[in-house]
Amino acid sequence: MAHVDARRRAWTVEADARRSAESLFETRNVKEIRTIAERTEQDVERKQGELRQLIGSSYRDFIQSADTVVSMAETCMALVEDVGRIKISFRNLSEDVAAFVAKSPKSNAGLGDRDKLYAVGTRVKFLMDTPEIIWGCMDESDHLEASRRYVRAEQVNRLITRGKWKDALSNFPLLRHQWPAIEKFKSQIAEKARTNLCQDRLSLQQASNALSAVASLEGIDAEQVLQVFLRMKLFWLEKHLQGIRENKICNMKDLEGKVREIVQSIQNGMYQAGHLFLVSAEQKQSKLLEYVVATGVDGMAFADITHNEDEIMLWQESQTTLEDKLSLINNDKVTQCCLDWLQGVSQALTKDAAELFGALDSLKDLEALQSAIHDEISRIGSNVDVERWLTTLQGAPVEDIWEATCEAVIRKPLDVWGTFFEHIFVEKAKGLICAAYEALSLETQVSAVLEEITNGTPCPPGSIGSQMWPLEEPEARALESTQSVTSAAEPTVASSWRNQLPSLVHQMDVGLFRNLEDIVRFLNSDSKMVTSRKAEIEPFAKTQCKHAMVDLEKLVLGTVERLESSNNSTTEATVIAVEQRLFLARLSSDIASGSKSLQLTLGSSEKWNNVVSLTSFANGIRRLGSLGAGSAQQKGLAGARELIDVQEFLQKASFRASRAWIDWSASALVAKLSDQLLNSASYRTALGLKWWEELEVENDGYEPLRIKLPTMPSSCIVCCCFEACCELHRAGAHFLDMDTLRYFEWTLGHKVLDLVESLLLDDSPFSQALTEKGAIQLLLDLKFLEDVLAGCSDGVETGADLMAAYLQWKRRVSTVLGKVASRIDPIDWATYEPYLWQNEEKCYHRSCVLLGSLTQTRRLHTGPPQKLPYSSDTNILDMGSTAPRFMYLPISAPASILPFQEDGNGAFGTFADDLLEEDGFSWGRTFMGQVQRGSGLFNHADKVQERAAQAMASLGEYLPPAGGLLSSFTQGVSKR
Repeated sequence: MAHVDARRRAWTVEADARRSAESLFETRNVKEIRTIAERTEQDVERKQGELRQLIGSSYRDFIQSADTVVSMAETCMALVEDVGRIKISFRNLSEDVAAFVAKSPKSNAGLGDRDKLYAVGTRVKFLMDTPEIIWGCMDESDHLEASRRYVRAEQVNRLITRGKWKDALSNFPLLRHQWPAIEKFKSQIAEKARTNLCQDRLSLQQASNALSAVASLEGIDAEQVLQVFLRMKLFWLEKHLQGIRENKICNMKDLEGKVREIVQSIQNGMYQAGHLFLVSAEQKQSKLLEYVVATGVDGMAFADITHNEDEIMLWQESQTTLEDKLSLINNDKVTQCCLDWLQGVSQALTKDAAELFGALDSLKDLEALQSAIHDEISRIGSNVDVERWLTTLQGAPVEDIWEATCEAVIRKPLDVWGTFFEHIFVEKAKGLICAAYEALSLETQVSAVLEEITNGTPCPPGSIGSQMWPLEEPEARALESTQSVTSAAEPTVASSWRNQLPSLVHQMDVGLFRNLEDIVRFLNSDSKMVTSRKAEIEPFAKTQCKHAMVDLEKLVLGTVERLESSNNSTTEATVIAVEQRLFLARLSSDIASGSKSLQLTLGSSEKWNNVVSLTSFANGIRRLGSLGAGSAQQKGLAGARELIDVQEFLQKASFRASRAWIDWSASALVAKLSDQLLNSASYRTALGLKWWEELEVENDGYEPLRIKLPTMPSSCIVCCCFEACCELHRAGAHFLDMDTLRYFEWTLGHKVLDLVESLLLDDSPFSQALTEKGAIQLLLDLKFLEDVLAGCSDGVETGADLMAAYLQWKRRVSTVLGKVASRIDPIDWATYEPYLWQNEEKCYHRSCVLLGSLTQTRRLHTGPPQKLPYSSDTNILDMGSTAPRFMYLPISAPASILPFQEDGNGAFGTFADDLLEEDGFSWGRTFMGQVQRGSGLFNHADKVQERAAQAMASLGEYLPPAGGLLSSFTQGVSKR
């Protein structure tokens, strides 16, 4: 802004000058203007001269000021040197006086009795005044002066009791009682000095005073004094840590303050030890010794005592001895003592480290405390006293104060965080991670869902009812909010307990994601420790995640075992127990295959770093969910051994929970099929039924043979397959684990074959009533069942591969087919067989969509379907009316050939009713109604249903395979 204002003023002056020049030319003549110009030039030259003189004088003043500053600095340095020499001269003078006094002849020998008595009295008074003086010094925390008073009192007492004054002691009996009281002060002063060393914020002067007192009283050398100092520092730290553990601080702010004090104690201990005991190359003695010498000159120490020459001599000798002992230490000893102390500090912090941070409930709190410690560690860089000491010690300014302190004291860098706190924080992080994964337990929620299932109304076997699993994908459910939103496109409403499954899976997925997010943030919170933390935390986190999944497996298996041991006396109780185990199976399977957080946690840790940049769980799943749902084996994840193990044992737990449903549902379906086979007319007919077609077979020049063969399986097998699909829908529909589905087909297929073999026994009523036409129908039924259940396998229990299981299944079916084919004339069977299998293949094509829940495990007959040769009979356009044929779609047909009529219940019509009631299935219409209302396969308007039924009745097998779901019921008679 100032620059802009200056430019603005310059523009204003220039404009004014321009206007002045113009006005001059307007009002003055040329001569006058020249005069004005000359005068202006002279003024400019004069101003320039004045400016040069001003600048020159200012420069001379500046040079003179600089010279003055230099002279002042030199004078100050000389003054400092003079003061030092004066101090040395005074010290030498004191020593000379003391030597002179020591060499002077003793004048006490000629003292009279009165003088001796007075001299002894002064000494006794000195001793009597000592306790009061010591108490006063201790109250003022002047431990050094207290110790000196005690030492002087001890010297006086020794001279009185053992020297030339002992003859006069008989006049002072109080002395024998006074000295024991004084003698107790020695331990009290030393203890008080040590206690003072345990202060939190101990200054250098206080430390020097207390250490000097201890050295004076106990007669220890400098190394022992240093050990006392460091031991007291360690004692304070241990007491501080004990207070944190015992008080169990639960406030994060208080805990942060306590930890900051620990950091300060470590750094101040290092600084003070170096400052007091290190000796630089330019110094002759340590700072502690300088303090003792500076405070030791006291000419009035024995002023109250007469004839004190002996006391002064003893006092000087004791001071000399103390100074000699305090000088017996080198920097190597200081370094070693400090290293030993740092090791003790590390051990004290590591001991019961988990109890130190009781206020930390999450890794976020741990990260915040870490930031506070780093901030406290960096504060020593702003300590002026430390910087001044280091500059004096090294003779040059320092850049990093803490690094320079460590180099000076222990001669190597010291990372306070890495040495003292990293291990503690990593151990605490492990404990928090363990607790976080333990908190993912679903035991309470699962128990509530199982209780809700117990109070619900179960569906009988082979029935859909109104209870459905949510139709959303597990991943889609995980991406939704916790609020349940029902889609308008869903034909039915899922039962409440089934609808809780996605919520539980979502809860587990979110919990795993949040734990992983906190772990990654903690790993990256300290850039220097990322590598070491990853090496230790990542395997531990994966192990804890695996343990959480093991707990889930134990919960599922334990609940399954408890349900198996319970007595289910009624059919309803059995169905409830089955649905409870189905819920457990779905829960285990969905978490194993649908939880992307689980796959991310147990997969490659290279993708972990991307977690911290996410804003929500939904975004995290979308961006990090590149693994996709499914097993680790399917995705080919490298180094995901833990994920593979977890998915395997969760899938095994899911299968274990599904076993009861498989056995129960297969047995119920086979029992119902047994009743249907015994009551069906399809196997007792001698002429065939409505869905049989007549074929013309060439006969080598003879008249073509006319044979009649079934074009579709009997309603017994079809309804059995439908009910099997309903049971699969009960267990989870297309979300069902593939191994469980294969084992269900394996169990169902072998139970059906066991039933057929038992019915084919000679003494069986079914075997006795079985006709040749019935045997042909049974062959088609069994062949159809073989193809529908072609993907069955017991590999989940036996470990066999799919091909071996398929071959075993085919051999078993072939054996049963052979037994049934033995009821037919061999020549006739040789004629029927190829055409019968062609009909079965067509029926399989027409039904594979409807029975997709069963056929998805292995699709057969995948080649292009066979087309009939073109003829007038196969041209469907000939069936249209003379009116424009595209106005009435689907194509109408004469009422005389329409066998379908809609009944009041919305079922398939009279033809389907006749078909089912012909075999004695009074429940057929009810079953079809259930399929229409509950399964979601026929969610069309009534008019669309009628038109579709008319089209199927009119066109029959000329429709493509997916043209009608029940086109098998509408087959007419064709010619080949």
